[in-house]
Amino acid sequence: MAIVLRTLPGQRRALYVPRDELLRRRDERVRELVSYAARHVPYYRDLDPREIRTADDLELLPLLEKTTVQQDPEQFRADTPLGRDALTFRTAGSTGTPVTIFRDRRSLLENIAYTERERAVETGLAGRRYRYPSATIAVSEGNFPRVREFYGRASFRPLRPREQPIPLDAPPPEQAAALARIKPLVLRGFGSALELLFRSAHAGGWDIHRPAVVVYGGDTMTPAGRALIEEAFGVPVISRYSAAEAFRIGFTCEHRTGFHLHEDLSVVRVVDGELAVTDLLNRGMVLLNYRLGDMGQVGPAGCRCGRTTRLLTTLAGRIESIIRLADGSTVHPRVLEEIVHRRRAVMRFQLVQRADDDFHLRLVTADAVSFEEASPGITVDLRERLGGANVTAERVAELRASDRGKFSSIVGMTSPSGLAGV
Repeated sequence: MAIVLRTLPGQRRALYVPRDELLRRRDERVRELVSYAARHVPYYRDLDPREIRTADDLELLPLLEKTTVQQDPEQFRADTPLGRDALTFRTAGSTGTPVTIFRDRRSLLENIAYTERERAVETGLAGRRYRYPSATIAVSEGNFPRVREFYGRASFRPLRPREQPIPLDAPPPEQAAALARIKPLVLRGFGSALELLFRSAHAGGWDIHRPAVVVYGGDTMTPAGRALIEEAFGVPVISRYSAAEAFRIGFTCEHRTGFHLHEDLSVVRVVDGELAVTDLLNRGMVLLNYRLGDMGQVGPAGCRCGRTTRLLTTLAGRIESIIRLADGSTVHPRVLEEIVHRRRAVMRFQLVQRADDDFHLRLVTADAVSFEEASPGITVDLRERLGGANVTAERVAELRASDRGKFSSIVGMTSPSGLAGV
């Protein structure tokens, strides 16, 4: 039997939805969205909605490039009250130029309800459902605080977790001190920031507060980082996958074998290894077959947990993080991350490609001795994997995330401008 929650007035949301019902709901929303776009969104005025009846039919439409939306976001904005009153969000694009996204307020409130699917995993691991202490390592400005502020004004959620922020730009020792003070049952944040915190604690031997569960999103956490948190600290790590362009894409369950896709909320396609998404809820702006720039693979439906959605079995970083070498070959960023993080003395790193055959590696380690012990082996392994390219190493005191909280450990020559200096 499905577990049903009454989360918004007059609405019911099932955590475990029969697959035929899930697909029926998905295709109905696809038809509604395409019809709405043809009537109210300038970019899609020539679209014939009769041609798109199911999610599979979206393949008939071309992929939407991020640069197209960057150049003129207003042509994707609906000429309805939902579009005119939409909230504005911005996300960094693959060229480093922000992308403007309009989200209607109704869809934002609906997202509260659908969060219960994801929160069921969190509360199951935490052992409590209501009013538990929670902390988030977050930026003070940007999309996340903007959504939180809107929810605070537009909704009433008395039983939600008691959320307390921890500044993302605070040094790891200060973040650890805040954890000791708050003692959260659930700790959330950007994947790279959480990994840095626990790597720093492990390298320094700190007696850090251990929450019942760690939840990351926003950017990636390496497999080695997740293993460190789970094995050395005994804290399970789960993740949520979303974007400003599609608030609900996927989440990991208790078994953490992949991301359960919200198939009735967004349609995910894989084209040449890259993910393209269509948000089925937002009516402030419509983006059909939008290229996210993330790499991934989608597997079949079904999981030991009982959920019926397909799984995003691999989420493997950004397209622009792929390293292209002088001979035309490519190296996946995950391979390079694994080489560096074999040495747990490294708390954070950034590998910057300065030319086809020239790389500079910046390492954050606990002390100079750790750097001297780890860096020679790392540079040798990197040179071998990068086809004999020159790799120089430097110890730095810190590597800061961007103003929006994200951090790129691999910066190729096609990466957004300015990332090499963060």
